[in-house]
Amino acid sequence: MRILLCSILALFGLSIGYWQGTPSDAVVSPAPAEPPGAASGDPGAQTLDPTSSAASRHPVSRENAAGAAAPLPMLALPALTPSWSSSQDELRRRAEEGDATAARDWMLNDARCFSMQYFGAGSSSPTEAFQRAYGDARSNFPNLTNADSTQLADARKNPDALRTSLGDLQQRLLAECHGYQPANPRIRYALGEIAARNGEPKDFWNFIRRPPFSPQSPRDIDQARDWATRAPQMLQQHAAAGDADAAYALGLAYAQDGQAGWRGLRGSGMLDAAISNDPAQAFRWLSLYTMAGADTENLERARTLLAQVAAQLDPAQRADAERWAREYAASHYPHH
Repeated sequence: MRILLCSILALFGLSIGYWQGTPSDAVVSPAPAEPPGAASGDPGAQTLDPTSSAASRHPVSRENAAGAAAPLPMLALPALTPSWSSSQDELRRRAEEGDATAARDWMLNDARCFSMQYFGAGSSSPTEAFQRAYGDARSNFPNLTNADSTQLADARKNPDALRTSLGDLQQRLLAECHGYQPANPRIRYALGEIAARNGEPKDFWNFIRRPPFSPQSPRDIDQARDWATRAPQMLQQHAAAGDADAAYALGLAYAQDGQAGWRGLRGSGMLDAAISNDPAQAFRWLSLYTMAGADTENLERARTLLAQVAAQLDPAQRADAERWAREYAASHYPHH
């Protein structure tokens, strides 16, 4: 377990912040891991599902590798009590009833206000920190609507107009986030999983690629540990339901640890840290992907990795993996 967590921290400690999502009308910036003076968590909160402690460097066993992973229990949530925002409380209530849109909106709002702590109010607006955040990473600016993005893009042609637009935006966001208090990280993580289960495919892949916790934060260690077990099992379930991309992500994770090649792919380097290299398992899942009807770009990558892992297997192992993939494809991908 220590190796797993260290691997996750080393791989993504500098690149993943609070949470990133890409709904049609918003972009969330990575926020710092801890607000200054943040509490260590809610001592009265319920713990995550107790099975989360079973995470290991090889959470996907040979016995359940055929996609027969048992249904995952829902994550426990701290009791719902009034927070800094009644609208956020209503979103959480709806999310707990299974509303993926409400879960996503809660996370986006919380991420935006979390970020605004660091772009805080000054004697004038926009503050230097707010301007620098926009200038350094416009594509990851906190939760801009399409209208805001368009307005700022147009204003960039005129420095004075841009400053005015940024000042107006900062004041609006500060007003929206007035009284904000960081939520228990268990809430963020559990609502992220609700969105992943009940939402659109992009919500599922956000949970896999940009999980809703910050690896560099001590407050999120429990979430990182649980995710290391939960994410591979969720991928198995998606693969069993006919999602070839899930098979591809598993094949990549079994084939490589933190190597280049993830950019633009539906996977996560954190998954590499959670799953130990296993050439036989990599060969199974990548073979399945090539049989399931894949896009040309990723198919070529899968074939390249297949050749690499095949060299690490003896003929009997290769034959066994190919037989498994053919049977799996026939059962779960009948139209391949």
